[in-house]
Amino acid sequence: MPSNLILCLLLFPVVVVGLAWPLVSGLALDAAEKLCAAVMLSLLSAYLLAFAIYHLGLPPRACWGLPALAAAGLIAGRRELARVLRDPAVRALLAGQIIVAGWCLGWLSLVVSYSGGGWTGDWVEHWQRTRFFVEHQPIDTKFIAFYSLPARPPLANLVTGAMVCTTGVTFPAFQLVTTLLNCLVFLPAALLVRRFHLAVARAQPGSTRVAIGV
Repeated sequence: MPSNLILCLLLFPVVVVGLAWPLVSGLALDAAEKLCAAVMLSLLSAYLLAFAIYHLGLPPRACWGLPALAAAGLIAGRRELARVLRDPAVRALLAGQIIVAGWCLGWLSLVVSYSGGGWTGDWVEHWQRTRFFVEHQPIDTKFIAFYSLPARPPLANLVTGAMVCTTGVTFPAFQLVTTLLNCLVFLPAALLVRRFHLAVARAQPGSTRVAIGV
C-alpha cells in the first residue's frame, strides 16, 4: 500500500475522535455514547474548520491543523480516553467498526474500474466537488458539466478534502477516506441496537437475555 494511504489510515481515527474529545470527555454519557458523540462532533468540527480554510483562501497545508488539533485534544484528555477504551462495550463497538471498515475496504480493493454503471456520474461528481474545495476553483464551476455547487450539501466533500490534503490529493486517497467516512454509520446503528435490546430485556424480565457487547 502506498505510504500516503497508510498515513490516511493512521490520521483518520485521530481526526474523527480527537477534534471534539476535550468537549465530549466531560459529558455525562456512558463510555460507548461518548465515543459516538466524539465522532459526531469531530466530523462537525472538521467540516467547520475545512469550510473556514476554504473561505479564507488558505493553502492546502493549513489542513494539517485538523490532525494537529485532534492529537492535542487526545493528549489533553488521555486519562478519560484510557478509561473509555477499557470499557467492554467500547471495545466491542470498536471491534465491530474495524470489521465493517475492513470488509468495505476489502471490497474497495477489488474495484478495477469506475467507468461503467449508472453510479459513475456520482463518483466523478463527488471527486470533482472535493477537488473544487481543495483547489479553490471558480464558484461557477459545473460538476460533470451539469450540476452547480448548491446542488449537493458540502459537508462530506469538505471533510474528505481536508483529510486528503494532508496526504496528497489523489483519487485512491479520496476513495479510502470516503469509504471510511461512510463506514462510521455503524457506530450509531450499533448503539441503537444496544438500546433496543436493553429496552426489550427490561420489558421482559423473565425472558432469556442474550448478552451482546454493544
